[in-house]
Amino acid sequence: MLSLAPQTFRVIAKNKDPEYKSFGENKCVLNFVAVPTSQRPEEETIWIQMAAWNQKADKLNGNVQHGDTFLIGGDLTAKKGSQGDKIFYSVNINSISRVKLERLVPQEGSDEEPSDYVKSAKIAASSVADEPDAPF
Repeated sequence: MLSLAPQTFRVIAKNKDPEYKSFGENKCVLNFVAVPTSQRPEEETIWIQMAAWNQKADKLNGNVQHGDTFLIGGDLTAKKGSQGDKIFYSVNINSISRVKLERLVPQEGSDEEPSDYVKSAKIAASSVADEPDAPF
């Protein structure tokens, strides 16, 4: 298992909403799929299964939707598929913050097309890891 430095990810529903499961008193998990925002359109899509546990899951439940962007850090695991040709990634979330992304916009008078690549990420004031009672 590797430690994943915080990076921005976009939540992808993949035909279902994030899934919240409760396992009894004070034990729960919120699972969802996300892709790195740094991924370029010509690259193969990297799908990452995200898991937030217990208090983080409770705070995020109902507040994570398709298209949302978060700065996520955690423990990264990579496993080979049964045929050995594909790698499956998962992250146990240690820190998560909602972010607002800006797009690169061509200068006025330029012939360039607008870019979908991220110029910067503005980190929201609340972070589940830093403020245990922060509402989303």
